Amino acid sequence: MAEEATAIRRLYVHVPFCPSICPWCNFHVTLRRDDGVEDFLRRLDEELADASQRTAFALDSLYLGGGTPSGLRIDELERLLASVRRHTGWCPGDDAEVTLEVHPSTADPDAASAWAGLGVNRFSIGAQSFDDSVLGWLERPHDATRARLAVECCVEVAEARVPSGVVAVDIMGALAGQRLADDLTVAVDSGARHVSMYVLTIEERTAWARRAMRVDDDDAAQAIDVASSVLGGRGFERYEVSNHARPDSRCRHNLGYWRHEPFLGVGPGAASLRVEAPRSPGGPPSVSRVHNPTLRAWLAGDEPEVAEVVGADLVTDVVLCGLRVREGLRWGEVMERTGAPLPSVVVAAACSAARAGLLEVDELGFRATVAGFARLDSVVASLCEHLQ
Repeated sequence: MAEEATAIRRLYVHVPFCPSICPWCNFHVTLRRDDGVEDFLRRLDEELADASQRTAFALDSLYLGGGTPSGLRIDELERLLASVRRHTGWCPGDDAEVTLEVHPSTADPDAASAWAGLGVNRFSIGAQSFDDSVLGWLERPHDATRARLAVECCVEVAEARVPSGVVAVDIMGALAGQRLADDLTVAVDSGARHVSMYVLTIEERTAWARRAMRVDDDDAAQAIDVASSVLGGRGFERYEVSNHARPDSRCRHNLGYWRHEPFLGVGPGAASLRVEAPRSPGGPPSVSRVHNPTLRAWLAGDEPEVAEVVGADLVTDVVLCGLRVREGLRWGEVMERTGAPLPSVVVAAACSAARAGLLEVDELGFRATVAGFARLDSVVASLCEHLQ
């Protein structure tokens, strides 16, 4: 019998292999080795088989991330998706959103067509920039021409072969020498229906952190303003802090994260959110974050780390996730997700933030303003700082 209170609708598969390691990347990645891919596919099938014994599936979204999942050969990707199909009941052609993260160096018309044939209907392309000098500074293994061609060939395939297909493009902002407005314009003009603009963040234990690089706060704020202006002016809705989409092109999978829905992550280093039925009638749901071990330990079958999220931590988690999206949180949502009403200290802090222009508060709930989006971490910290 499944442990989760409801069937899992969102599945994330982490593919850790990359053609090169970017100096700013802090994801769990490694350079590709063919024998490593074989071991990965075998262990992934085992993990999915084990999950199917404990979990009910009703997949609405499948997200293949990494790493560089588009770097898998077509026969390897076919094996991966066959494992998903066998153990979850998903099949190509159903209504599930199926996202493949695409590195521009791996995309061409034949590859895009093959991906669509395997059931991919959302192509998420990590272009980062369409300027050769910026790409060189980022130490990316592709140039601007290849990035544009990757977007264009995926758009062509999506429009011709995939009903409601979406091409999404990631652009990084606050980069040295970047003309961000030009990068965003190229993405839109190339046919992207979803654009994510992420400000460069220097994470610990990355090559750039070791070089003591930093991002200027003013540059970061300006990048956010430029993205809102350029993309908003082209008919894109800013539906989340960093994400902009044409109508009907929001990412269902990521919306599930921000709505604090349970999800399963498989593969080395993958994370899951487990939501189980209350341990006693009328009690709160049991919420845990699960983190798989890194590649070597995962291949050996080591167990994931499980940490229950309770009390103030759970409320903070729900508020942070909920305020990331434009609609924000309804007043009753914290009760629905935590089993307890929104604490009065948070309500009072939300009203204070509204007076400062950082939140909108009404009878329906509360949500971040444009100014609040720009300072979301500090806004949430101020809302939740008095929780016990």
